[in-house]
Amino acid sequence: MMTAEIDAGNCGLNTVVNVRASDDRQAVTIELLSECPNVQEAAEELAQLAVSSEVFGPGRDTQVCQAMGRHTRHPGCPVAAGILKAIEAELGLAFARDITIKLRPS
Repeated sequence: MMTAEIDAGNCGLNTVVNVRASDDRQAVTIELLSECPNVQEAAEELAQLAVSSEVFGPGRDTQVCQAMGRHTRHPGCPVAAGILKAIEAELGLAFARDITIKLRPS
């Protein structure tokens, strides 16, 4: 199982993502534990996903991005990216490494 801890930034609402691949690695089970009510709504749609639709093809077509787009109110929310990275890492398609976005006034 792969776990991602997401600090969404200014909103201060944290999310924990637990991803477990099926034995045949064709599907993943996702558990979203979030302080954000919008992410909690999306969690119902994202509990079980086919791998092919989430890691191969345009990002806008993933069920993760579509569900987060329907339920979250902020387009810059990093939770969708965190979910997708956790899926990739669970499947061995990406290294389990932290992702960082640093914003600095210039």
